Amino acid sequence: MSRVPFQVLVFLRRLDANGPEYLVLKRADLSVWQGVAGGGEGDESPREAAIRETMEEVGVSATRLIDLESVAMVPVLDVVGCYRWGDEVLEIPEYAFCVDVDANVVIRLSEEHAEYRWCSACEAFDLLEWDSNRKALCVAEARMTIEAPVGELPEIAAD
Repeated sequence: MSRVPFQVLVFLRRLDANGPEYLVLKRADLSVWQGVAGGGEGDESPREAAIRETMEEVGVSATRLIDLESVAMVPVLDVVGCYRWGDEVLEIPEYAFCVDVDANVVIRLSEEHAEYRWCSACEAFDLLEWDSNRKALCVAEARMTIEAPVGELPEIAAD
């Protein structure tokens, strides 16, 4: 299948006794931390690519995929290392998603990653290499607060 000019980014999130934790992956080739990431193939949508990449990279079925509605533009050279889609395509969109998983989910890394770690948002923020990953993580945290069940929304101080 041919690679198409967009990227997906997926953070797996689980709840533990101390709150939400996010899965970060250490790339085997670059030794940097990131979320699940990869490119679209053929005619698949970003959502379909996110589901496929999550299965390929960590062995998890993304049945509870949340579109973070966060899109970053990432340099083509950082993603694929060459101007694969012509000299005029310098950046491609990276669509961000989050997947809520059970606390006992089993992670099976692909050869693309050397290790994984479950972290609080603050810990993950410090580990992540790319700004697009940090932005998506911030959006995931904000969306989690906004989408809390009724009665669990944080109090907002009046001006």
